[in-house]
Amino acid sequence: MTPSGEPVVGWRVWRLEHDQLRSLAANYSWQAEENEAVCLKDQQACDASPGLGCKCGFWALWDPARSVSMARSQPNSVLGIVAGWGTVALHGTEGFRAQFAMVRCLLRDWPWDETLTAIAQAGIRARWQRALLPWRPKASQEWISEICRAASRYRVPLISLTQAVPLGVLAELGVDRNIVSQLDARLRRSRVSIRGVNFGPA
Repeated sequence: MTPSGEPVVGWRVWRLEHDQLRSLAANYSWQAEENEAVCLKDQQACDASPGLGCKCGFWALWDPARSVSMARSQPNSVLGIVAGWGTVALHGTEGFRAQFAMVRCLLRDWPWDETLTAIAQAGIRARWQRALLPWRPKASQEWISEICRAASRYRVPLISLTQAVPLGVLAELGVDRNIVSQLDARLRRSRVSIRGVNFGPA
């Protein structure tokens, strides 16, 4: 674990509940501004979070495909990008835990839609071995309305990946260039229409 001067950026999944972003593994509602982590263990809690040998801290993943797999194991899930800073525990190719975190962007893509399915199939399954929920054909109007309200509540952009990649939004938010390139290639291979242009295999 090292103190981080510059924010690190990763992918995150939340449960969408009454226009709020709720953590999947803890009883926590994210705030619109800075979020500060505390250890939630009942006994022998860490003096500071993220603690050594603990799972406390705000988690984010490097690979969006892992996030999609996780999102598809939860009802009413939503994906986005977060920035983490302060003390940051790096977890190899998986992701990081941070002392402080803030929501940077929410994705309006439904976790079961064609775009995210193609991304998930091209990536590595998350180590959280949750069974995937049955495929759902489309997002409900309630979910669409709620994610729009959540983006307004958290004062962050709400954008689709098929827009975010070609428009350079992910790069502006600090997403690693290699990840952006991989997403671009996955979208092209899946023949997803981007801005009215149908790309064939890369």
